[in-house]
Amino acid sequence: MSDDGKVIELGSWREAHQSPIRTSGYQAQCRHTRFLVDPKLRTVECTHCGATVDPVDAMLTVGNDWERYAGWVAHAKSERTRLEKLVLELKAEEKRVKSRLRRAQRRLDDVGGWKLLE
Repeated sequence: MSDDGKVIELGSWREAHQSPIRTSGYQAQCRHTRFLVDPKLRTVECTHCGATVDPVDAMLTVGNDWERYAGWVAHAKSERTRLEKLVLELKAEEKRVKSRLRRAQRRLDDVGGWKLLE
């Protein structure tokens, strides 16, 4: 709190915990995940810490990120296909159960007028 009793905004938890700077011991080390490319000077800078980054390292980082992203997309597509099959199986099972229930209800109607569903 400040001297006048007002609450000071410290930022959201997410911003505080998603910093590209990771600490190891007492030193802070940037992961260099976002880049600013200057095509005239042919340099690459980290947008978080401002350090000059080797262009090959930057390309490898971007390439690895895209490869990881493609893996996630492939996994999501296969999971979607699996879940669509499961939904179809569950709908077929629901249809079979309703059919069995109707048959059982007809049998009970023939026996003495009992009701399973109302």
